[in-house]
Amino acid sequence: MKKTLIALAALAAASASFAQATVYGVADMYVGKTNIATVGANSSVGFGLSNGGLSSSRLGFKVSEDLGSGMAAGVTFETGVTADAPAASSIGDRVSNLSLSSGAHSVTMGRQYTPVLNYVTCSSAVGCHNEDKAGVGANNTSRASNAISYGYNDPSLSVQVMNSFNEDGTADGGNATSYTAIGGKFTAGAFAIGGAFEAVGKVTAGATASNLTGLGASYDLGVAKLGVLVSSVRNSGNLDGSNRNGYGLSANVPLGASTIMLAYGINNASGAASTSATSAYNLTYSYAMSKQTNVYALYSTTTQDQNAGLYTGGTANATTTVMGLGLRKSF
Repeated sequence: MKKTLIALAALAAASASFAQATVYGVADMYVGKTNIATVGANSSVGFGLSNGGLSSSRLGFKVSEDLGSGMAAGVTFETGVTADAPAASSIGDRVSNLSLSSGAHSVTMGRQYTPVLNYVTCSSAVGCHNEDKAGVGANNTSRASNAISYGYNDPSLSVQVMNSFNEDGTADGGNATSYTAIGGKFTAGAFAIGGAFEAVGKVTAGATASNLTGLGASYDLGVAKLGVLVSSVRNSGNLDGSNRNGYGLSANVPLGASTIMLAYGINNASGAASTSATSAYNLTYSYAMSKQTNVYALYSTTTQDQNAGLYTGGTANATTTVMGLGLRKSF
């Protein structure tokens, strides 16, 4: 009996060494107040519990199998969770893909992060998800569905080339007929610079195609990490063919277990009949209770002019302010 149990344990251990499954995620909620001050109207104030102050809450499953000879196969399913008020979710709405890699080279199929997110937005010194609430300068497409990409990754150079197929006519941000992107990042010590280009085809009848060019860079001084990004969209998918220019600055200051994060961003849009301006900044203090648990305080404000809908569809002629205290737990 003992020999049988030992044999089964050895078999299980051998299997686990070839295929490793990981469950991971983030739960992030904060108690706060949102104030929307509209020109010529009374302010709107809301107080309550909200999801995602530092990072979007999510649940993920990742499997990696060693195929031998330096090759590996992987699967990732990642789903967004509205932790404050859970509702039915589409499994894999954040990421859902299958990959095959060999050394620094990889091919990935399915819904995945884009080069603009990976190499421009993520060059922010304060993160590339919810951390940078002032990231209006990015103008990025975060994810693309029905996509296949080639990636090259080593410590100093990363490259990603992506194409999204027109199977159901969708890509993040609208019913695009095509999506193609290329980007890369170079790292040399404390300095990193990344850039990307993406082309989105015709979105709706009467709309124009759009091309985005973005650049992001960061430098770690030790006492602080600084980041800058610029992006430009020409002939965007709005019916009036608006163009957008965005700029962002960010800083991350570590103080032992504490971290102070600051970010500022602006975005100017110009269309055939109107223009629009949006600016935002945020300040966050985070204290690490452990490697996976943070308590934090946040303050952010976004100001939009009378044509805010041209860029974001937000509240026109208004300043939106958010203040809150929160807790984030990753696993």
